[in-house]
Amino acid sequence: RLHRLHHVAGQQPWRALARDQHGADDQIRLAHELGNGGGFGKTRFHAHAEDVVEAGEGFPNVEALMDRLRNDIRERMEAQEQGEYHDKAVAALVENAKTMEFPPVLVEREIDHFLEDQMRQTGLELDKYFELTKQDPAKVREEIRPSATERIRRSLALSKLADDEALEVEEADIDAEIEKIIAQATAGNEEQTERYRKVFGSPEARASLARSLITRKTVERLVEIASQSD
Repeated sequence: RLHRLHHVAGQQPWRALARDQHGADDQIRLAHELGNGGGFGKTRFHAHAEDVVEAGEGFPNVEALMDRLRNDIRERMEAQEQGEYHDKAVAALVENAKTMEFPPVLVEREIDHFLEDQMRQTGLELDKYFELTKQDPAKVREEIRPSATERIRRSLALSKLADDEALEVEEADIDAEIEKIIAQATAGNEEQTERYRKVFGSPEARASLARSLITRKTVERLVEIASQSD
């Protein structure tokens, strides 16, 4: 029920209001007004709000529910804005690295990795996939090449920044990230916790987490640098 309320509060005609700094308040206010006004809003928003309260899902009244929705929407908006700022900062870094040279084999490997990931999702061997789809492998690789080149350039630019800033990931950082993931994914279920610990106990899994963490640290440092220059 709460999910449906989020869906309704994010729809037109008030979706555009999220761009304003008071977007969360405006979305809730307008949705609530429509709910009081009958018609579409009454059946879609206010009725759902009353259902949530009546179902005893932790909200004593509709206003308490509105506060929860307002906070959720505001957090979502802030996360979206932060993500957009991160993307712009990384894009600027990559743009400055346009002249960076690297061996063509890196792009070929990135294309291979991309195709392998796609095949894992389909459950097919690469040759069988091309046979069934009647696609030309060489043409497919050329279509992938621009995005693969961009990913390589992005990775190298971030790696250089990490080196320049002497950013590192300690074993304790990896352990803390594993605990965080397990806590979020298992909700205390002992069987699932044990399964996750086995998965993340492998050197490959820890190495993958280390790469993700160093990328996160690098982007955070990049945003900090960009914010200082704004």
